[in-house]
Amino acid sequence: MQGANRPKHSDKDAKPKVSLSDEELSEVVRIQQFRSEMQKVLQRLQDSFVKHLSLHSVAGNIDKIRVHVDSQEYSLAEVAQISKKSAQLIVLNMASFPDAIKAALKAIQESGMNISTQQDGTTVFCHLPKVTREHRETLSKNAKALFVKAKEDLVAIERKYLKEIQKNKLGISEDVVYNASLQVKMEAENTVEQADTMTKAKQKELLGEK
Repeated sequence: MQGANRPKHSDKDAKPKVSLSDEELSEVVRIQQFRSEMQKVLQRLQDSFVKHLSLHSVAGNIDKIRVHVDSQEYSLAEVAQISKKSAQLIVLNMASFPDAIKAALKAIQESGMNISTQQDGTTVFCHLPKVTREHRETLSKNAKALFVKAKEDLVAIERKYLKEIQKNKLGISEDVVYNASLQVKMEAENTVEQADTMTKAKQKELLGEK
């Protein structure tokens, strides 16, 4: 019986017995679309690392805090003149928009950035959290959580395109269908490994390890 001794499709180390060209793969699967979706997940993971997991992200993102004043939304940079005095202190001069002070204080408090504030007239002193070991470990755990989500997304994409191959297999040789399935699985696993490598590098950076 043909194919009786083949390894099961789910074998982790199974590689396509025959390398199919993109043209052959495209007979049963939208291979370029598959690769594009996988790369988008990687890019999203990288963007999340940069945006949310920088040791200095608080200072870099404080100007983007959204402030609601009289049913209008502004960025903090639009309602205050922002000056960085030190690694732990940022001063907001709100003389040009004093009506926004109360809303700005509320927005900073609710930002989740762990900033403590002190008001003196139209000046607001923002004391930023120190980069403690605990803070580093929290960011490292967040990196792992982002990786887990990315891996789930990659597995979902892999499943979607494996189903597509099965749907399109009518009239296509069994070998092409089999090798196309293994090719998709192998590329998905390689992308998960890339995401894992990116995450471990980010965790080392966050934890201050060489």
